[in-house]
Amino acid sequence: MAIKNAAAPTIAPLDPLSRILLGPGPSPVDDRAMGAPLVGHLNPLFVKTPDEVQELWRYVFETNSRWTMPISGASSAGMEVAIMNLAGPDEEIVICISGYFGERMHDMALRVGARPIRVECEWGGPVDLEKARKVWRESNARVLFAVHAETSTATRFGYDHAD
Repeated sequence: MAIKNAAAPTIAPLDPLSRILLGPGPSPVDDRAMGAPLVGHLNPLFVKTPDEVQELWRYVFETNSRWTMPISGASSAGMEVAIMNLAGPDEEIVICISGYFGERMHDMALRVGARPIRVECEWGGPVDLEKARKVWRESNARVLFAVHAETSTATRFGYDHAD
């Protein structure tokens, strides 16, 4: 239903402040990129650039796999890709849980049909490496997942390595 004789709302121009983002995206875009010409989806550069990025990723990860590619998404997307590629149906995997994202990894593992073995740790505390080692050695798992920076509890863990 149309509103007759209504005045158009007055809206200020959209002018977001430039700031440093210290959390999950969207991330600010550098002013140099904002001034660059657009590349349309029919431009050959549009196809060439991702191919070059894949080539560089293969070099970085020392692989020739054609499936090596960047995935645009939040950290959860990266966790899901890792679990989908490293855990199979009915396969044991060890997951260290010390916050929300450890719980999310557990849920993702269940969705692929894996059998996650939980290493329960204090939320907001570091993963108990001795406990993780014990569970790892007693399992048939090929993969162990642990969150390095558990943002749900504002905790960064300083893992040197785990054997």
